[in-house]
Amino acid sequence: FPTIRNMTTGIPSDFSLSTNPFGNSTEISIPIKRLHSTLGLSLSPHPDSNRLILKECLPLTPASRIPRWRSTLRDSTLIAVNDIPVESLSDVITAVATARLSLIPAVSFTLATPERVNIRPDNNVPQIYFDQLNIMSYQHNAARTNTTSWSDPHNPPPVDDSMVHAAIARGHLKPRLTRAFLRRQ
Repeated sequence: FPTIRNMTTGIPSDFSLSTNPFGNSTEISIPIKRLHSTLGLSLSPHPDSNRLILKECLPLTPASRIPRWRSTLRDSTLIAVNDIPVESLSDVITAVATARLSLIPAVSFTLATPERVNIRPDNNVPQIYFDQLNIMSYQHNAARTNTTSWSDPHNPPPVDDSMVHAAIARGHLKPRLTRAFLRRQ
């Protein structure tokens, strides 16, 4: 059995728990200057989660002055406005209108930034992960054997015995020699 040893002593000083299920989030403050209902944020609902996604910052609005918004905030999920969770465009418009009536100088938007994975690391060679190889192998096998291809992105293709035996025969997979397997031989 593996042994786990605690190498540090005392309570960790940088440990914190978050109730934010979105991962990395950024808070931006946009001044209330013009009469745009969302202060220039072009938001659209995500097709899967129905959460609001930042598509662009409209020109000549307060949001267009956010530095590097294209590289950092585009396709981010809007979580909250002034620390109040929002789920629809009407919630955002209401929160901005309430801040405008309260004479608050700026509105705070909390955005969950998308996690960007660089598929070309330092040596500029594309990386393919194991789950992608499994799908590519299944699609290749379906094309060679003229069977139906895999089309559901949420359910991986089933692996049957014939696929395992074919992989062992080609030398792509090492067989596990268990007692039960050897007794059957």
